[in-house]
Amino acid sequence: MKKQFYIGFLLVISSTFTNNLFAKIWRVNNGTGITANFTTAQAAHDGAAAGDTIHFEPSLNGYGNISMSKRLTLISTGLFSTSNPNLQADPKHGSVANITISNSGANGSVISVLFTDGIDINNGVSNITIVNSIGTGPLDNNFCCGRPYISINNADNITVSKSMFSLMAFTSNSNNIVVTNNIIWFYIGNDITSDGIINNNVIRAGNPNDATGLNNCVVANNIFNKSINTSFTNCNLSNKFAPGTGAGSCG
Repeated sequence: MKKQFYIGFLLVISSTFTNNLFAKIWRVNNGTGITANFTTAQAAHDGAAAGDTIHFEPSLNGYGNISMSKRLTLISTGLFSTSNPNLQADPKHGSVANITISNSGANGSVISVLFTDGIDINNGVSNITIVNSIGTGPLDNNFCCGRPYISINNADNITVSKSMFSLMAFTSNSNNIVVTNNIIWFYIGNDITSDGIINNNVIRAGNPNDATGLNNCVVANNIFNKSINTSFTNCNLSNKFAPGTGAGSCG
């Protein structure tokens, strides 16, 4: 019995090591005179294998939309390089427009990019990590008209951390949504079928007409801007900071 256990254990370790060993990093660059593996986000996705990493290099032009059906790691450069010059060898951004994840084949993906439109996660997808991502326009901190956004619809176990974007919504039985250590420029909200943990965020709400409605959530250690009208239903609230009349009470 012990011999069979050790053989099985070694096979698992060997398989894991082999999968990691053969994972590739693909370069995406559409700059003039630069040779890379791909020039668009979707082509890079389609050419990669599950477990690979796609690196969006600095460019004057974005890399377009990407619809994901594989477990990948997406990484870009140039975050805040416009507002913080001389900190990187190449100050240009490496950005994608919209990321859509509606296929469970992408479960387990990690997204760490600059995006200019939105991230849509749907249809029972789970275990997606969005970290160190920035939603912005052509210039840093350019937020307008509810974009860039993160939308989660009928998806579970999604973590959004250490990121900055305009707004976020999670609906239609989206459960265990963890939102931590982010700056959210307009609002965050969910419906009564969904739940999550919202902690250690700054929720700025630049427009006093934008409302945050949170349901069935643990909400702790957040700063709410005073211009926002915030409602909480069936929530567990602690250590919220809201200057003026910015945050309501838990219903």
